[in-house]
Amino acid sequence: MEINTTIEDLFTYHTPTPEQQSALQEVRDAGKALAKVIDKVVPIGMDQSHAMRKLRETVMLANAGIVLNGRFFRPSGEASSKFISSTGANYDTDAGTT
Repeated sequence: MEINTTIEDLFTYHTPTPEQQSALQEVRDAGKALAKVIDKVVPIGMDQSHAMRKLRETVMLANAGIVLNGRFFRPSGEASSKFISSTGANYDTDAGTT
């Protein structure tokens, strides 16, 4: 998939199939359950706040992976954590580095 096509695909709404809707709900329910544990056992403060933000991000990314059906950012079509931008810069989305 070309980069411009990939960008279009990533920023387009993808209507989930009935099977995907079930998976999306399962991920949200698991995220909510963990959020309740974090809220209960982690003292209020920077760490709790950061954990909640990262958990929310994790749920959103997992749900994106479901509706994108495993498609990712590599032009060769291989699954990878590498995103190659339209400028040619390589980003490792797992490590948050270029």
